[in-house]
Amino acid sequence: KGPFIAEPKVTKYIGKKGNGSFSSDILSIHKKPGAILIDYHVTRAADIPNIAEFLHLENTDLIHCIQRIRTSDGVRIALSNTYIPCKFLPAIDITALEDSLYKYLAKEYHFHPQALDYTFQAFLPTTKQKELLQIDSCALLKACHRSVLESGELFEYTETYYVGNRYTYRFIPDTNN
Repeated sequence: KGPFIAEPKVTKYIGKKGNGSFSSDILSIHKKPGAILIDYHVTRAADIPNIAEFLHLENTDLIHCIQRIRTSDGVRIALSNTYIPCKFLPAIDITALEDSLYKYLAKEYHFHPQALDYTFQAFLPTTKQKELLQIDSCALLKACHRSVLESGELFEYTETYYVGNRYTYRFIPDTNN
């Protein structure tokens, strides 16, 4: 009983209103974005053929594999897996992965990836996802997207599992087409 203050739900706009980064989404509700690096390694495309196919890579191409927990004022919001071909980034400062990846890419490489496509699917969390996201039982929204550079080259594939009651996607179509 009694009054309580609910945490604001994060809304990510796609379509006409934008395709901002996770960090910009969190900043838009006046919270502090964060990231906890779970795993980083480089592997050959042949070891992750589904990702290689999404990014149109050859089996011998190398890929940065980044797994992070994304936070808002320390609250765990999402579990993210990002894959970037090494041909674009010969090296990554892994300390930058505990902050905004897109801010790092803009500052160090002058890259400004733009989402090319999205797919969405609802899932129940695995035991590991529950542990990493510090949740009991709630649906996760899996959002997958590929990003391109200004040159049109496929740059990134990311799949993110959002805690369903903490994050919303909203699509606003471009009516000028």
